[in-house]
Amino acid sequence: MDRTFENPQNGHRESFSDSAWLWSLLFGWIYLLAVGLWGHVFIQIFIVVVCALVGGGPAVVLVTPILWIVYAASINTILANRYLRQGWREVQPGSVAGTGLESDSSRQARLGLQTPAQAASTAPAMPVATPPAGPAPFVADELVKLADLRDKGVLTPDEFTAQKARLLAGGPSVAPAVQPAAAPAQPSGVVAYGRCSKCEAQVRLDATSCPNCTAAFNEWSTWKILRPGE
Repeated sequence: MDRTFENPQNGHRESFSDSAWLWSLLFGWIYLLAVGLWGHVFIQIFIVVVCALVGGGPAVVLVTPILWIVYAASINTILANRYLRQGWREVQPGSVAGTGLESDSSRQARLGLQTPAQAASTAPAMPVATPPAGPAPFVADELVKLADLRDKGVLTPDEFTAQKARLLAGGPSVAPAVQPAAAPAQPSGVVAYGRCSKCEAQVRLDATSCPNCTAAFNEWSTWKILRPGE
């Protein structure tokens, strides 16, 4: 299984295998150079040189395999510590970049679960509800009309409240029938007819001339309409 480390600054990731110990044991310094552990290569060279100076060739032959075995046993820890010292963090393979958390798709694949898209494709189709026929009432427009009728005095406040409650409950509003304005009644005691002062014929009080003698009734004429009692 690989171990993965992520740079939190840019999300870059690097991994190394748990079998790194095998490659270190087989290739020794060459593997350390390949993974960039230059410092550890210099340490091994320094130890070998010291052993050669102190014990000669037999000491080098003895120490070199020991160094390879020690580094093979600790190479995974050395590699992990190198990333951790640089501020990197270990994350799960397949996790979301920048979080260190395992992604949903990776976790579902690991557990053998279906993804939401797969579940939706295999789910039975649900029946689609058919909306009721007929246009929906424009409640806002009806309320504006009711308020206008109330402001004009056609609706009383109680009638407006009742109509509004009926409309909000889903029922149609019922506009009151507007009765036509009644013609103004004639004042009591007023007679619509009088007499011509020239021929005594009956004429309307609002007439401008007599239909019988054609006498004109205006401010310049000597003739006029005589009211009852005159």
